[in-house]
Amino acid sequence: MLRHHSIRPLLALAPGFVALALSLVAMESRAATFVVTRADDPAPNGCLPDDCSLREAIGATATTPEADTIALGAGQYQVTRGELLIDREIAIVGAGADATRLTSTGDYTLLQVDPFGALTVEGMEIGSADGVAVGVADNANATLRDVRVPANGGGVSTENGPTGGTASIRVEDSTIESGFGCFQSGGVCRVFDSHLDQVVVAAEFELVRSVVDGGNADYWGVTIASSTPATIIDSTIRHTHRPLYLIGDGEAAARIRVSRTRFVDNTGPLIGDRSSIVDMDEVEFRHHVVGAANPGDPAVLYAIPGPAWFISRALVVSNRGGDALDGAVVRVIGGGRVVFDNSTFDDNTFRAGASYGHTIGVYNNSGTPTIAWLFHVTMRRSLALNDATVGSLLTVRGPTTDVRVTNSALYGTCGFGGGGAILQGVGNAEAAGDTCGLDAATNQVDLSPSQLALGSLADNGGFTRSFEPNSRLSVLVDAADEAFCAAFGVLDQRGYARPAEGIGCDIGAIEVDAVADSIFANGFEE
Repeated sequence: MLRHHSIRPLLALAPGFVALALSLVAMESRAATFVVTRADDPAPNGCLPDDCSLREAIGATATTPEADTIALGAGQYQVTRGELLIDREIAIVGAGADATRLTSTGDYTLLQVDPFGALTVEGMEIGSADGVAVGVADNANATLRDVRVPANGGGVSTENGPTGGTASIRVEDSTIESGFGCFQSGGVCRVFDSHLDQVVVAAEFELVRSVVDGGNADYWGVTIASSTPATIIDSTIRHTHRPLYLIGDGEAAARIRVSRTRFVDNTGPLIGDRSSIVDMDEVEFRHHVVGAANPGDPAVLYAIPGPAWFISRALVVSNRGGDALDGAVVRVIGGGRVVFDNSTFDDNTFRAGASYGHTIGVYNNSGTPTIAWLFHVTMRRSLALNDATVGSLLTVRGPTTDVRVTNSALYGTCGFGGGGAILQGVGNAEAAGDTCGLDAATNQVDLSPSQLALGSLADNGGFTRSFEPNSRLSVLVDAADEAFCAAFGVLDQRGYARPAEGIGCDIGAIEVDAVADSIFANGFEE
């Protein structure tokens, strides 16, 4: 039995014992860096200082409990013995995407992140000619930074299942030219400052400051096949067959937000049957020309039952739709729902063939309500058409259509059939003629184009180009209906406040003589 006086010597030594113990723990838990010294893939027998392959380095990380780093120098590294399994936290760092290359030719996933694995890959090109470049399992995650996956390089994706799985991927400053997929609805996939060729997601998704470029192939740009939320900001989607494709699962889905994004040079429209709200703010649709593979499609938007599209501060310019009637550029059919506000339409028509409904076409032969509302828009017909062209701006066919046009500048014609009409039209100005069925008591009709004084499509501030009418000559100035201006026109296409100088709101997408405020619409100062 120890007596109290016998403990004192031990207590005197305690600080030394504690320091030694802590130093041993620190040594055991310290993360390691393993340097790969050979470029081939031999049978693994340990990672030695002068004899260590990538596979051997990955195996060596099991000897430390902390996150380890594997360093690859410049050069090409060939994997020939099957997939490289990652089941712990590892960073594999190369000398840069232009300097380090990791390849395989087998029918397997080159870098496979298993459950509980966390892989960071940085500074290299990865390609699997017959398999997948990077795959992520349920309850695992991967981060790609300064990585290139070339065309036919196998792509990057999570596993397709289980339902509700949590596999997640983050991509930064990278290029993936052979497909990017996120298929587990409980996961999150985020892409920043990167270049992709096509995207298919069933997970929560965020695309920021990035480009999706299908390269004029029959590719879908961004396909969202779930009810999870999605956000696209400061990005460009171009050269695709379906720039944004929304696939529903029969349930009400989370909101999709798109802002400060350009859709350019695509060969087909945005479309989808997902039941959700799609908020689009500060967007541009330019030079969509429908391809031969889908000759009857509209060029920009095909509104079918499912989404409710709310599109604000947009520019829709120089698009060419297919050869079907009812909407060369925007087509709304039975059950479709579209609202445009503070937006500009210019130089839109058919690619060839049809001659009815050159910009927006609304057609409903069903009993399902169809909505197409235009608030504070400016529309100018294609200069390839003439003043007698029927429906150069808008066509409405079918009795169960809810079409409303308010506070809008219309330079072109409307066309109607099958009982179709504009249900509500207030505060508009129409030139040249009186074809839209607007009440002259609450609208200006049969004007000359010179009375609109639209000027040229130009950079007048804001994210997209616009028409800014001549403040001294245009009948649009201070002529809008004030109630609808307060409801839908508080900010013009540029984000400038209405009314300018507190006088009266202007008709159309632009508030003449308005100025940018140092307080943005989000409430923050410049």
